[in-house]
Order: sequence, then structure tokens, then C-alpha cells
Amino acid sequence: MRNKKLNDEAYKQIAKYYDELTNPKVLIAYKSIIGKIKGLRMLDLGCGTGNLLKYYSSENKTFGIDESLEMIKIAKVKDKKTYYSIGDIKNFKINSKFDIITCAFDTINHLPTLKNWEQLFKMVITNLGDDGIFIFDFNTIKSFTNYNKQAIFKKIGKDYVLMRVEAEKQICFWKIDCFAKEPSGLFKHKEFIIKEYSYPNKLIIKKIKKYFSIVNIINSDNNRVYIKVKKRVA
Repeated sequence: MRNKKLNDEAYKQIAKYYDELTNPKVLIAYKSIIGKIKGLRMLDLGCGTGNLLKYYSSENKTFGIDESLEMIKIAKVKDKKTYYSIGDIKNFKINSKFDIITCAFDTINHLPTLKNWEQLFKMVITNLGDDGIFIFDFNTIKSFTNYNKQAIFKKIGKDYVLMRVEAEKQICFWKIDCFAKEPSGLFKHKEFIIKEYSYPNKLIIKKIKKYFSIVNIINSDNNRVYIKVKKRVA
């Protein structure tokens, strides 16, 4: 529970910087995997500031769930056509079925146990239409190793953000230092840590096959893996 609170507080504070810190290649990959769609119902779990849904909301019924109020506030300003709500991505209730459900930008890695991953899978099955598709991505253990000791430093508006990465086996710590410029000209410093968790690829695939039929696996240099699945045929 403490880890969840740490992540929640971090996203509350960095929400305004989020779009500048995310990898644009992920959004491009999702657009390629999903393709052009029209007249479908789409749900994004852990929607953040709504970057993915904004692309599809003009021609589809789009819904987004995220635990961060600050993220949802930004998403609602950017995208008036999507219905956004605050909620737990592994325990929510929507009286509807969806044609496409997504969980993008390694959101699933924020769930600390494989049991939590399975809880999310069960929620997807409950809310996915019979012919629906579920697409998600995750960072691998190898990607954690590759990211280890790397850093990003950016000027965002008048502020500065330093993001450092430290990995320990199956856990990755995203250490974020925010330097917000104040009217006095001085900078106020705040530090936050976001944790991500991963597991051996074979174990993850085994869990996925327990609940879904795999349509496609796209391995991006064994760092980020994109998974496209559908409901298993009884």
C-alpha cells in the first residue's frame, strides 16, 4: 500500500510535466497497432493525460480511467469528447462492453505483483466484447537493466526536471527531481520516486495465455513488449 501511495503522490506532482517526459515512440506504436478505427467503443486503462484517447475520440466512443486526479484534470481539458473517470484499473465497474481496451505506456508495470496483473486481466475480460481486442505493453527485466543509471534532464516551461533510473533485479526506480521556478527567481526542489515491477518474459506470457488468445507480440529490441490479445474461445 505504501508503494501505491508513493506513486500516487509522484503522479500528482509531476502531472503537468508528464507529456514532456513520456516516450513519443510508444504513442506511435499504438497508433500503428490499432490502425484507423471508426464507430467503436474504446477504453484506456491508466489513461494518464489522455494522449492516446485524444487521437481516437472524434470518431469513436472513448473512455479513460486513471487513479490520478491531476492527470484526469489535464486529460479533460485536452479532450472534451472522451469520458474520463478516476478509478482503480484492476477493480472498476462499467456497465458496457468495449471493442478495444488498451493499457499503454507500461502502466501495467506499476502493479507490484503478478496477482495484480491477473486482476487487471480479469477486469479486461469482464469488459471486453466477444470480438474485442486488448492491447498493452510492458517493460521487461532486460529493459530495466538497460535503463539503469540513465538520466534525462529537461527544461519544461520555466521549470527543470531531472529523471534518473536505478534498477534492482525486477524493480525499477524512476527518481524524479522537479525544480519549480518561483516568483522570487529561486527554484523549489521536490523529489519523487515511481516504482515499476517486471517479471521473466516466459512467466508473463504464461499468465497472458491463461486468460487470452495471443494475436500478436511485438518485441521492441527486448526492452518494451507490445501484446495484442483477444478473448479465448470456450
